[in-house]
Amino acid sequence: MFEGLLPAEVVVVRATDSMWEAPLHPQERACVARAVPARLREFAAGRAAARQALQQLGVADAVLPGGRHREVVWPAGFVGSITHCGSECHAAVARGTVLAGLGIDVERRSPVDAGMTTLICTDAEQDRMDRLDETRRRLFPNRVFSAKESVYKCCFGTVGRFIDFREVEIDWDGRMQQFGVRWLATDIGSRLGGMRLTGRCRVAGDYVITAAILEPD
Repeated sequence: MFEGLLPAEVVVVRATDSMWEAPLHPQERACVARAVPARLREFAAGRAAARQALQQLGVADAVLPGGRHREVVWPAGFVGSITHCGSECHAAVARGTVLAGLGIDVERRSPVDAGMTTLICTDAEQDRMDRLDETRRRLFPNRVFSAKESVYKCCFGTVGRFIDFREVEIDWDGRMQQFGVRWLATDIGSRLGGMRLTGRCRVAGDYVITAAILEPD
């Protein structure tokens, strides 16, 4: 699903059926102590997929608890991201010497109403959407939503706070397959310094898939 969207140094693992029933370390289970069964299963799948990805990079039996903002706490020297969407669950991991941040996201392509679009898209993004042909206009909010989810995951380790949808604008290429960002909140740009964020997007079947990377300064 993420083929061609991430550098070769990034390991991506899709959760297998058995991973959805994988056991959790006590520190991990504490993060979902009150979770409903469906949330517990997707949490287990994500952690199991991430563990397998880390194992491919030489880290055996990694424990992946959650942080104060429910973010994944990765082993020192590694960055990563987990995404869930229905039966799809993927984890991506890279060494911190290669990337400063990494975010992935999978969303179902589905209609987005006008009210939700105004929450997801800035005024400038809505203006661009209005100039698109009908086919691309219909999918534009899905693309922006997924891209911003990837950006948030990618930057959280450096920025250290939630990034609102309207604090960042996605700067798409002409085919809407690659993107950069414009930060509308000055503190985010200052915390990232000279790091460069880039992303890629594809639509495949019922899904919109995005990946964002943050290159070290």
